[in-house]
Amino acid sequence: MNVLIIRSGGLGDTMMVLPAIATLKDPVAIILAARSPGLQFLKSHVALGLDFDGAEWHGLFAEEPDRLVSLQIPTAERVIAFLKDPTGQLKRNLQARFPEAVVHLFPAFPPDDEQTHVALYVGRCLQAAGLRLDPAKSMAQAAERALLGHRDQPFGQGPLVLHPGSGSEAKNHPADFWLEVIQTLRDSEPDRPVTLLLGPAEEQQSALFRGRLRDTAAKLHICPESDRLMTLLEAAAVYVGQDSGVTHLAALLGTPTIALFRNSSVHRWHPLGPCVKVIKSEKASLALVGDVVELVASMVG
Repeated sequence: MNVLIIRSGGLGDTMMVLPAIATLKDPVAIILAARSPGLQFLKSHVALGLDFDGAEWHGLFAEEPDRLVSLQIPTAERVIAFLKDPTGQLKRNLQARFPEAVVHLFPAFPPDDEQTHVALYVGRCLQAAGLRLDPAKSMAQAAERALLGHRDQPFGQGPLVLHPGSGSEAKNHPADFWLEVIQTLRDSEPDRPVTLLLGPAEEQQSALFRGRLRDTAAKLHICPESDRLMTLLEAAAVYVGQDSGVTHLAALLGTPTIALFRNSSVHRWHPLGPCVKVIKSEKASLALVGDVVELVASMVG
């Protein structure tokens, strides 16, 4: 059976599909329409990956359903889209493009008043749409073993990798906090390399970090390509980051991960992986720096 899943959010949103599709009980050919870079990381788990930013998807939102004719997708027996559809137009368009399919639309996230993990919510939606899986077991499996990658680096070896950003400034601790963490880590483990990752949202801070990091011997990587990002995360002794898509990716790769939460829900977005620690703190402080450094030391052994 061919199943088209449409998940249009950012990297972290896309990663939340993985626990469910990795534990499907029946042979199912998943066609995933998602955005880069999340799509690239899940290609090994799907039969076909489609770039949702492609021009051919614009017809999905048009009033004339024939605009989707150019969409080059094999026949799908089931279509599951995580999209808002207040008027029902999206469902009508999808049904017109896939007349033989059963079409289901769900909101991208659980209701705000529910403390439900987003991956569990996605699994429950796929189950409600007729796919055979156990969402609770999917979550348990994601917490027990790495669902992505193939880690060659022994635990405790490799550099410390830090990512100070996310898609929302409100979730991030300031640059000075991260610079203090780096300096303290260098003082406590002078022989341990430190790598700092900056994504598109933090690129404008590259000059600040580059200037302040000259005396720390920390390496700076700005917007690495998907393959390079995977390599950096898989080689890390410990990864430290905000609540972000890169943090979810590191956890799913099995990299020992410390996730810092500020102004976001741990219940809904706790990273999934076999070695994940979460620190919830609204304010950056020297005490928080100490907590991070102490936790890093315990994880590198």
